[in-house]
Formats: sequence, structure tokens, C-alpha cells
Amino acid sequence: MMQLVLDEDGVIEGTKRTRLLNQKALNYRNEYLKIKEEDLILKIEEDYGGIEISNFKLSNKKEIYKPIVEMFKFSSEDMVEIIGNKIYFKPLFFEAITKNPFKLDKRQYPIDFGTLISNKDLVNIIIPKGYIVESIPEKLAIGLPNNYGVYRFSVKAVGDVLSVLSKFEINTAIYPTQNYSELKEFYKLIVAKNLEQVVLKRI
Repeated sequence: MMQLVLDEDGVIEGTKRTRLLNQKALNYRNEYLKIKEEDLILKIEEDYGGIEISNFKLSNKKEIYKPIVEMFKFSSEDMVEIIGNKIYFKPLFFEAITKNPFKLDKRQYPIDFGTLISNKDLVNIIIPKGYIVESIPEKLAIGLPNNYGVYRFSVKAVGDVLSVLSKFEINTAIYPTQNYSELKEFYKLIVAKNLEQVVLKRI
């Protein structure tokens, strides 16, 4: 979950809280808890496009039967574009899925996801005073054959707050070769939707 405030100069400030369960918590512990916290923060800042992190907190590091909870404050001047009297930005910011991992025309072997996947992102954005929402991406709800996966995306504007929901699920650890083209198209549509921008207009 992210809570963001966007100002008229294109600076965003916010808080991010991530809750990781099961395999994701295990992977996080194996990959990140062996390094110093300062190095972990630097890695997150780099992975998220150069944000600046403060007030970093990590809960349940060693309680393996509890979820990992990561919290921090952040700011960035590089995730918003201002052109004339309009502001443009991707509503998921650094959580957007912007690359399709499946580029081959055909696949000879099944895809091994390792485990079932369930990602849910909630983002609340307070837009700057003096601006109105000119356009937002349309809703998207798509699925893979045999209920192998689903993706839902929506942006709602109420007053000066945008509420963004993104939910991604893969419901099989091993994805069959014969449905590869559908998986490739599934990711293509997700990337295209995640790259769409909110447009704010100064009034």
C-alpha cells in the first residue's frame, strides 16, 4: 500500500507499506537479510528508480511464521512529467509492470513460476491544489485460460484523491507450453495498461 502526495512542481512524497507472505517472505529473508540495512535501502532506492528513502522499518525478520512487513517514507522528483499546464504520471509509479518477460514467439518447455503468485497494490494519491483530473486509464480485467491467472486494474478519482488498485494472480506453479501465446498476450496487455498515464490539468 502507498499513500502519496503530489505537488505542483512534480515532487511526490509518501509512505509505502509492503506485507510479504509465504514464499515471498522466504525469498526476502534469503536475499536481503544477509546484507546491511544501509545496503538494503540503497538497493531499494535504485530498484525503484532513484527514490530517496527515510524512516525505514522492517518487522518479523526472524519470525519465519509471520509475514515480513517493510515500511518507509520516500520522495522523488523524477516520476512526474510537467508539460505546459498539465501533469502526467503512471498511477502505479515504481510498482508498474513495464516489461514483458515473455518475448519468444514459441516456447518449448513449460514455464516454472516456482509457486502460485498473488500481488495486490493499493495506491492513494492526493493531487495538487489548483489541478483537476483530465483523464485516467480505463479499467482492465483479463484472465488466462483454465483460470491460470487474472489481472485487475482500476483508477478512481474522488475530489482531489486518486485511488488505484492493481491485482495480479498466477494460479499455477507450472504453466503449460500449449497456452504460452495467451500468457505472452496477458503480460503484453498488463504492460500496456501499466504504462498508461493519469493527466492532471491546471485550472
